[in-house]
Amino acid sequence: MCLTVAIVVGCSGKIEVSGNNVTTLDNEKFVAALASEDGPLRHPLVIVDVRTEEAYKAGHIPGAIWINVADLKPRDGRLSDARNIVVYGEGWGAGRLSYSVIAAKKLHTFGYKDVFAYRDGMTRWKARGYKIEMTKEQ
Repeated sequence: MCLTVAIVVGCSGKIEVSGNNVTTLDNEKFVAALASEDGPLRHPLVIVDVRTEEAYKAGHIPGAIWINVADLKPRDGRLSDARNIVVYGEGWGAGRLSYSVIAAKKLHTFGYKDVFAYRDGMTRWKARGYKIEMTKEQ
């Protein structure tokens, strides 16, 4: 399967990905959303890590769930209670496309409306010294 994605970045904080608008969150907005149920995002908020499973187990944003981008599907029970969904990967940079944008676009096509891509990703989350959770092997 081949996926072609075109990206146009605008000043509004929205990017257009092959015809669908995906709202991105910078660090300030994302942290504010986590800190307050009255913040910019409505709760319940579901945070989805779309990095590799190994990366997720080694450390993820507290409360995040792991879903492989290829496994995202319509009416996923793990997302059924979400009023907002925030998707993150490693982060943007060096000209590479973020998996968070691909995942957010995919969720939009499945009918999820309030989906956001956290553009700073796990790389910058760790660099800022924010708390991470680790998954214990079972």
